[in-house]
Amino acid sequence: AEHLVHYEGLPAERVYTIPNGVDINRFRPNHVERVWLRAELGIAEDSQVVGIVAALRPEKNHGQFIKAAREVLRHHPNTHFVIVGEGPERATIEESLSEYRYRAHFHLLGNRSDTERILAGLDLFCLTSRNEANPVSILEALACCVPVASTNVGSISETVIDGKTGILTQPLKWEETAAAMLGVLHDTRLAARMGRAGRVLVRDNWSLQAMVQGYEMLIESIFNDKAQLKGRNAWQRPARSVSDASVHSASVNDRVVQGVSKQADTGGTRFGLPLSESADYHAPQALTS
Repeated sequence: AEHLVHYEGLPAERVYTIPNGVDINRFRPNHVERVWLRAELGIAEDSQVVGIVAALRPEKNHGQFIKAAREVLRHHPNTHFVIVGEGPERATIEESLSEYRYRAHFHLLGNRSDTERILAGLDLFCLTSRNEANPVSILEALACCVPVASTNVGSISETVIDGKTGILTQPLKWEETAAAMLGVLHDTRLAARMGRAGRVLVRDNWSLQAMVQGYEMLIESIFNDKAQLKGRNAWQRPARSVSDASVHSASVNDRVVQGVSKQADTGGTRFGLPLSESADYHAPQALTS
């Protein structure tokens, strides 16, 4: 939102922020997954595991993650590090680890469809990006009661509250990342407290339902603005469920874009919801202007 106002020149009163949403029923703490992950990796059950979920691209700065991990292993050799994702930096990452004596402690898992299981099995989630917006991976980790150590870029400080749900570090400062990792791994009570606070934060502010309510409020405000749109009777009640919202949002999409930006939707701008297809889909009624 700040970028749109300060750099794109949009009036602040016409910028409406809708938070990302996480399915907290899918992403949740589960001790069974801790056991499963260690069996999946072929490591001891008492091993501590730190993970990163991010595309293997330069801006994600996996080099900082690896440098910090090496420092952690000097003090905490029972730690393992999981890297989930694919991208052009994979060869560089593998080469940087090829001659390392603790190579077996790094697990490059590629793209996975079971990230909720992997996240629930972690002791700590880490992100070392040079730039970000508000990554969903952090929300998913927090929803699993996993504390987060992350670089303080973009809007990450809204979810990684320093000292409460995780630890913030400066970008390009691997020493700070290492210190954050060690601080959480050495203090299980702190880790548990941060994990619980993180799930509460996501549940109250960043859940799937919170995102749906954001879309509901946006659509309500547009239909209530008689100067923008008329004839609300041609539309149904506001969405009251996730499946309804996925249908309503899609069918009023073009009108929403025109109402907010004063421009026709050319396909480049969408107010779409990242939801599964609704079983309740029905052909939308026509809107009158």
